[in-house]
Amino acid sequence: CLNKGAAIKFNFRYTPRMHIKKLKLTNFRNIAGADIQVDGAEVIALVGPNGAGKTSVLEALSLLSPGAGLNKAKRDDLIRYGEPSWGLHATLKDGDDERTVGMAYEKSGSKKRAIKIDADAVEKQQALSNLGSVVWFTPRMDRLFLDAAKPRRDFLDRLVFGLYPNHAENVGRYRYHLKNRLRLLKDNMPEDWLVLEEEKAAKCAIDIMCARSAFVSELSAHLQDVKIEITGSAERLLQEDAPQELFQSQLAQNRPRDKQYNETYFGPQRSDLASMLLLEEAEVPLRAASSGQHKRALMNILMANVRLVHEKTENAPLVLFDELAAHLDKNVRNNLLGELKKLGAQVWLAGTESSTFDDIEGLQQLSVQNGAVLQAK
Repeated sequence: CLNKGAAIKFNFRYTPRMHIKKLKLTNFRNIAGADIQVDGAEVIALVGPNGAGKTSVLEALSLLSPGAGLNKAKRDDLIRYGEPSWGLHATLKDGDDERTVGMAYEKSGSKKRAIKIDADAVEKQQALSNLGSVVWFTPRMDRLFLDAAKPRRDFLDRLVFGLYPNHAENVGRYRYHLKNRLRLLKDNMPEDWLVLEEEKAAKCAIDIMCARSAFVSELSAHLQDVKIEITGSAERLLQEDAPQELFQSQLAQNRPRDKQYNETYFGPQRSDLASMLLLEEAEVPLRAASSGQHKRALMNILMANVRLVHEKTENAPLVLFDELAAHLDKNVRNNLLGELKKLGAQVWLAGTESSTFDDIEGLQQLSVQNGAVLQAK
């Protein structure tokens, strides 16, 4: 993907459309058991009081993509209190094609979730990225551009997964090689071993930065009134000759400090995602914008991603909104849902009041009460 002085490009892979047909949950959060069927529904609304289990359903759906889900919860914390395990099974529909995903986790097991796709076990969660993409908006994201950089990196990587499934594997492999490198430094292992791990880490790092940079470049064409860019010292290597060798050399140079603090101080794990709000009178960093401007800008980024996915794959991601009414007024919300439906996205909403969703066409409403999910009357 490298070409010194030119725009970075990479080839997008086909991404299926992810529509949920059925979802079965067992001992997940506060849900003892749920068997949800939404055949053909474009918009699904989960309605119930706070604490009923609405977000639990959205969280389960978010686990159909690589990562820890929309709440970044530990797997043990997803188990219903007093139970030994949790599980989910989903049937996905893409046109006339159907695929199944099974997932289970036992507290006393290997600390990894067992995943089956079409009844075949897969070793790595990165395989989920081949099923389609999932994006979400939650109240926690209200501070995405105000707090630490890690949630922004995770947010960016999750968007990249949706168009470039290998990115998920590269991120996982990069973390693995960095962990091994730090262990070798701590144990004073031979330099040849360090060189091997640093070489593998450098290759993954360049692939990660290429994918991120190319994605942001493509996404920018779909943004309105918002500008985003990746910042970080490692990214500058992409404009140099032999960036992988330079990256590897930097890791070698940093060994004493990384060993002392047991942390790697150079690489894409240190990058950040900066965003500017483009107003008529000035460009305002999102960290300095009002809460309303921040929400609108973030929604703009999410919608730009949906448009980009649709443009490149002719499909759209699965979209999850927790407490959508708290973020957008009715007109903005309906315009947003109208565009998502036009692009072919399936949208899941959560809210406390049934009346919030009365004017939404093609809606299937589900009632969530005390951990039970029922078809609304």
